[in-house]
Amino acid sequence: MIGPSHRRVPSLTPDGPASEVRLLAQAPELGGRAAALVQTHGVCQVELGRTGQSAQANHAVARAVLTAFAATTGPARVGFVTAWREPHTVVKEAGPIPQVLLPHHDGGTVTRLEASGLPLADPARRRKAYAAFVVESAGANPDAVTTFYPLPSLVRSVSGCDDVREGLRFYRRTMRNLIATFRSGGKVMRYLTIPMLLGATSPAAIAVDRSEGHSDLDEREVAAAPELESLVGRCPCGGCLGQVARVYCTVLHEVTGLTMLDLGRCFGRSLVAAQGDLILWNNVAFQHSARDGGPGRTLRHGYLTAAFDEGYQWWLDRMWADHWTHPTGELE
Repeated sequence: MIGPSHRRVPSLTPDGPASEVRLLAQAPELGGRAAALVQTHGVCQVELGRTGQSAQANHAVARAVLTAFAATTGPARVGFVTAWREPHTVVKEAGPIPQVLLPHHDGGTVTRLEASGLPLADPARRRKAYAAFVVESAGANPDAVTTFYPLPSLVRSVSGCDDVREGLRFYRRTMRNLIATFRSGGKVMRYLTIPMLLGATSPAAIAVDRSEGHSDLDEREVAAAPELESLVGRCPCGGCLGQVARVYCTVLHEVTGLTMLDLGRCFGRSLVAAQGDLILWNNVAFQHSARDGGPGRTLRHGYLTAAFDEGYQWWLDRMWADHWTHPTGELE
């Protein structure tokens, strides 16, 4: 359930009586409208689930909407192209505590919040600029919540910089320090957490770089940072159930003064995606979390990747400037 303090994600609903043919005819318009909403808010929900179509029909419409979205979103010099993955069951069985996926980018470190001029670990895989998913099956709990967090707004808040150029300089320093910390410890980057992206480089912050908040710490993590054992009993907000989530909340609070609860209240925008719905978002500027998913929840993911380096750099520059405009990450 979405709390009253969370901003909701803007949504679109197809017009008129639903059929696959009619929905495919609307796809270019829906893709264009979705692109405008994502440009402004960073994320958009297309409520295809209301149309009552089959999973196969919904996927065909979602593909057409994402193709139109790609054509509308960037000029030819960016070269956005679409790709889809096979359906993936994200919750296979119920655990002792509800599943929580902490904030993350789809694609791991590949689509971290890149700063203009910052060397990338793997330039050939850096261009997964936008992401999408279709809910193929809502599973045992149709009320699973996905929340999105605008990273430029967080960087602006932590850095105290009103000017995007100053904020980028702060972010470049943060990322260079983070990369140096990983290299000095011989550690491979997996998921880069929001605390890491905002300056956390302590052994505890670096050791836990995964999104499964409901999980216990493993031996590898504790061996890398023995102080983790003192952090798993309770977190600053008092509401995180898993050990990994409690460590995340503690490290986040150390860097930003925000708990996980505060992060959602102050910066989060949330949605409940019905079976069949299509969700699209800026996968570089936003991380997202998920909670309360039930067994059988199955998603099909899609992506927009940029073909051209020069165009991608132009897109990054514009993205930083656009989402720096307003402290919540929404453009006015």
